[in-house]
Amino acid sequence: EAGRQKQVDRLQELKIKMAVEAYEKRRPADTVMHHYWVKEAGDPEAIGEYFPTGDERNGVPLYRNQNGLGLSREAHGSAEDAFSWVIGSLSDRRPLYGVKSDDLSAPTLGWQAFTAPDPAPVIRYYTKVEAARTFKDRGNRAFGQRKWQDAESWYSQALKCGMEQQENAESYALLLSNRSETRMRLQDFRGAADDADEAS
Repeated sequence: EAGRQKQVDRLQELKIKMAVEAYEKRRPADTVMHHYWVKEAGDPEAIGEYFPTGDERNGVPLYRNQNGLGLSREAHGSAEDAFSWVIGSLSDRRPLYGVKSDDLSAPTLGWQAFTAPDPAPVIRYYTKVEAARTFKDRGNRAFGQRKWQDAESWYSQALKCGMEQQENAESYALLLSNRSETRMRLQDFRGAADDADEAS
């Protein structure tokens, strides 16, 4: 019985490993991502969503989570093209986790613990379109709960993701329509009319 359970556990580990490796292979290495989500890590402060701060470091946005930790692309060594991605304190430049990579998007695999406990982070990336879809879904949930202010905030965040309006015209118009309806509920008639005009 114990031997059978070990086989089942090992099979489950292999399935998870294969899924994570497939996810990493789909990651566009030469594309800057909208934001990242660290789903698990040995240091609980590292867990959370990392959004762009508005600053840039080594050709990509500098990201920060709700605990003030940063996710950044750092130059290392004397080579001008040698980079690593690091999760750590931005104020004292203390790396908790890192992975060597020259990519413009943070890898989902290969992270190592430096000054933080294991396990190494499990990271999910969001393209601009995926981020907009995620925020739209959050807005839809808030709308369904009649939390108009939250819904308006999520729809606005989705619209700020920077997705290409021409390529995603239908999704963009739907977001504007959703926010327009929400603004009507908030009695922001001017904002609702502006969104409706832009959506059409």
